Amino acid sequence: MAKYRLIAEDRYGLEEGVLCSFDEITGFFTGALEDDMAERFEVDVLIPSYSPGEYMAALLPDGGKAIDNVSSLEVLGRDDTVLGVYHLMPSTTRLVPEGLRCSFTTPGHRPFPEEEELWDMWRAGRPQTSGVWAQYGDRGRRAWLDVARQRHVRTNGADRPDGSTFELDGTHVTDSAGFFCALGEAINGPGGYYGKNLIAVDDCMSGGYGTAGGFTLIWHDLDVARRSWKPRLPYDPYYDPSLDRVLDRLAQFGVTVERR
Repeated sequence: MAKYRLIAEDRYGLEEGVLCSFDEITGFFTGALEDDMAERFEVDVLIPSYSPGEYMAALLPDGGKAIDNVSSLEVLGRDDTVLGVYHLMPSTTRLVPEGLRCSFTTPGHRPFPEEEELWDMWRAGRPQTSGVWAQYGDRGRRAWLDVARQRHVRTNGADRPDGSTFELDGTHVTDSAGFFCALGEAINGPGGYYGKNLIAVDDCMSGGYGTAGGFTLIWHDLDVARRSWKPRLPYDPYYDPSLDRVLDRLAQFGVTVERR
């Protein structure tokens, strides 16, 4: 089965269908850490080989002009299920001798290189043990959070009762990205998600992300964070907060933190 597919609107913008399916895309998973808080990015990608979908002949016949109908890039699992979606703003897609060339703008930062690797991991199934993210540096951990978020929104998202207790393994929490990875797994198990920054954690507390309202967080090995956690420069209190900022905000969110 293909790893990805482009979804396009019909000529009238009323329905969507598959433009093409493919395994390789160059120029897409190339994000840099300094772009982590970007509101949007522009990208020019090449799909060297693809299988045409039902919309290919109608929208891009041989020798046809460029189209702006492509609306999203879907990440596919081994059984052709959709693992994740990257939404694309109005774009241009055209046939070139090398394959299919796409230029578009999409919300947020450019996907990190590690995301491509992580999607391959998820194709084999959800992680079975917690802490797999610990092998990655700051950028890879942020890529983990982006992939975990996309996977969570395609699950049930049932909440535990208010006042529940969760245990966070702080063995590898050496930065804010590591904390958010560990928090997601504390609440939702291996590969789990509960926010990628403090703004997202606040959103998760509205429900549908494992727990809503106040809960107790037992934080094991908090001293690891005390020794190692240093926010990036320039400092951002929401997207890359300090440890003290996280502890303060958790208290404001109604979370009781017990240090172990």
